[in-house]
Amino acid sequence: MKTRKGPEAILYLVILAFGFWFVSFYLNPYNFWLEMSSAVFILAGLSLFRWTDYEQLTDWSGRNVLLGVVSALGLYGIFWIGNFVVTRLIPFAEAEIAAVYSNSGSALMPVIGTLLVTVIGPGEEIFWRGTVQKSLEDKYGGLMGLIAGAVLYSLVHIWALNLTLLVAAFVCGIVWGWMYYEEGDLAPLIISHSLWSLLIFVIFPV
Repeated sequence: MKTRKGPEAILYLVILAFGFWFVSFYLNPYNFWLEMSSAVFILAGLSLFRWTDYEQLTDWSGRNVLLGVVSALGLYGIFWIGNFVVTRLIPFAEAEIAAVYSNSGSALMPVIGTLLVTVIGPGEEIFWRGTVQKSLEDKYGGLMGLIAGAVLYSLVHIWALNLTLLVAAFVCGIVWGWMYYEEGDLAPLIISHSLWSLLIFVIFPV
């Protein structure tokens, strides 16, 4: 996928993302879910504007759909097991996990689910994998781009002051980043991210 400028041009987008996450996670002046949806919508829109090739958003083959669903279920299983283990080994983990879910009360569950599937899940993949990771891969190579992208995806959540969330975001960044590195398609990632988010936040919270 080509972009309108070189990889260095994503710097302003990453800085903008850190600013948006600071507002949503630290300041949270209005409604977390509306703030996040607006932020992701803007970042995805700016990303799409930079692209000159949209082919990776068009391959919704049965294989990609299946890959997205299976990876979402697998990632949910990892988090379910991780929650079981971590809350028994680390004293503060349970409180940090509860803090992550505390934002769920700021909107009705059907609204949260709709935003996760239509805006946040797709938009984050367009931005974090399709733009940030792709640009990093172009500059530093596949594996380094994957790792750097996952680190940025984790660090942007630092404003929540929640170590458990940072680790969780890094795990997600590695899984979805690896899928992007291997497949080069955004369709399975959008399905995986959206379905996993729906499961973890709305249907079967851990």
